[in-house]
Amino acid sequence: MNAIPEIIDHIISGVQSGLSLNESLSSLADRGPSISQAIFKAHGLRMGSGMKFEESVVVLQGDFSLRSADQLLESLLFAKSLGGSELVTLLRQLGDFIRQDLALRHEIEAKQGWIRNSAHLSAVAPWLLLLLISTQPSTASAFASSSGITVLSLGVFMTLVAYIWMGRLSRLPEPPRIFGQR
Repeated sequence: MNAIPEIIDHIISGVQSGLSLNESLSSLADRGPSISQAIFKAHGLRMGSGMKFEESVVVLQGDFSLRSADQLLESLLFAKSLGGSELVTLLRQLGDFIRQDLALRHEIEAKQGWIRNSAHLSAVAPWLLLLLISTQPSTASAFASSSGITVLSLGVFMTLVAYIWMGRLSRLPEPPRIFGQR
């Protein structure tokens, strides 16, 4: 997803220099981000073999499987079918939107990392305290009894449940793909 704004910049550059949409996309096999060059090389080969632009773009959507790539490629299909007098403006706005979305997502992930680390510490802290006080013989004998073992087992179970629950809550959901579902 981080490569999509760079791809948009390359497409804008290609269109402004007089290339068609197809030529702009095909040129990304050489000038685009290295992570996407193979995908655009395959697009160029499909177009060279006579596949329609629209069909190849649908294949590109499947190859990328990203919401932001779907937005870009649907914009290109829209511009191809209706004419692209405002294509550069549309692509610039889309690039700005995706950059803002990426920045916000990175900020949220960083804050979630702090919270996740705090949760790890809170899950481990009681057990470290128990380990520390278990050096006293009276505490060790209290937890060696059957009721102590039950309390420890219940504590381990509750800690594991809370840890797993915290892990599920801390996941940042991926936004759904709208256009790539053909």
